Amino acid sequence: MATTIISQPNGILPAFNNSIVKWENTTLSNVKYSEVYMISGSLPFIIYPAPDGTFTINMKDAIKVVLGDEPFKDYLLPNLSLGDWVYEDDNLKTVFNTEFRVCDDNGTCQGKSLGFRLIKSAEDMIGYRMKLDASPDMYLMLPSENNVDFKATYFEGYPFEVAMINMEGTNKTLKIKNVTTGMEASKTTNNLNVKRIVVSDGAYDLTTEDILPLTPQQNRLEIYVNDVFKNNLILDRVDAKCGVYLKWFNRNGAYSYWLFDKFFDDSITVKTDKNRYYVGYDNLENLTKKYQTGNKTATRSYTLTTTVKKEDYKTIESLYMSPSVEMYVHQTPFNQISDKSFINVDVDDKTYLVSEQKNGKIQVKVTITLPEYDMQNY
Repeated sequence: MATTIISQPNGILPAFNNSIVKWENTTLSNVKYSEVYMISGSLPFIIYPAPDGTFTINMKDAIKVVLGDEPFKDYLLPNLSLGDWVYEDDNLKTVFNTEFRVCDDNGTCQGKSLGFRLIKSAEDMIGYRMKLDASPDMYLMLPSENNVDFKATYFEGYPFEVAMINMEGTNKTLKIKNVTTGMEASKTTNNLNVKRIVVSDGAYDLTTEDILPLTPQQNRLEIYVNDVFKNNLILDRVDAKCGVYLKWFNRNGAYSYWLFDKFFDDSITVKTDKNRYYVGYDNLENLTKKYQTGNKTATRSYTLTTTVKKEDYKTIESLYMSPSVEMYVHQTPFNQISDKSFINVDVDDKTYLVSEQKNGKIQVKVTITLPEYDMQNY
């Protein structure tokens, strides 16, 4: 009997939660260690046996090898003028093979290879238990109470899409029906990659105007695969207006968006290096200055506000915890998205309080800091 897997995580791995694999080898004598190759060509992780001869690894600790240097970067640049509105994204779901090799004191090794599917999500205990109970075979990568019903808001004229993960086989027909209007649109999918349904690329609203028109305010979309119902999406549509548009990587392993009010507090923080650089090497009567002040750093911060419905707050909540937040460079709608459309910003560390108003809406404030200015330092 060669290397045997005793236990492993089931389904799709959430990259930032525990994913424990346990294995053993009862064929080799004098077993010394195990090598775990996360992906082909990578250096192995060395694991030593427990007293009972078994090996254990938490994939969470090693999975950064698979994620790469920029795990949250968005490589999708949709262009709806070309007519396509469903895009495959193999960056949001990663498929990889890991080999678990057990070696004896002579360097003889026997291995077992396992295939895994991974998304860059972080599940909380309660939410994940609910997901397991629901056992969805397809779901949107957005917050949800039951993993069947989802909520999102589209701000007209700004880039927006919704990602969904497909756990079924290939050659499936994806159908979206707008129950509000009675209209529907279909698309054949050919693999198990994450599908991103593009509502707008900034300049074009082809999806919402021609393919699957949206009414002002609220639309109820039903999602089917091969005519079998999968999910509901309540999609609000907000008419075009100016504001500060943020995009962030959410806890569900995809992207969320929100347009904050156009009126915001703008502040600049300047710091000066207290060292002085003396330049006064002349007779007193010839001096105009004795020293040059130190170098400076400067950062700009925006304190943004918005008022959201109670059911939308889960979307905003993930902004505070996001590992990657970006700001749209335009504060006006209808600009074609490009690879220069978003810049990275930081969300200030603080305690964010939820203040529900009498009308049931929630007032949200968030402070973001833009990249540090390049200064005329020397």
